[in-house]
Amino acid sequence: MKAITKQMPQDKLFIIRGKDQGCPAWHYILVPGNKINELKNHTAGATIDITRFGRLIVYNDEGRHNKQTSGWGKDPPKKLSKWLETRFGT
Repeated sequence: MKAITKQMPQDKLFIIRGKDQGCPAWHYILVPGNKINELKNHTAGATIDITRFGRLIVYNDEGRHNKQTSGWGKDPPKKLSKWLETRFGT
């Protein structure tokens, strides 16, 4: 995998879990430093526009297709989580 999205020095990796159209979903986003407290204080269970707080990460998968770090289900694939934490974790 190869990251396309550039991480700025103040960006922190976050995973957002919830429901999208009634189905479990997850999104990894990069949140700038000035939005971290606002995101942490967001009411659990409330509707959230993730683009208000940060940016989805775009990467190339092994097949060289552009993908975003979002998906269906309770948890992301372990391989993706490990790669994101290694590449973008702080």
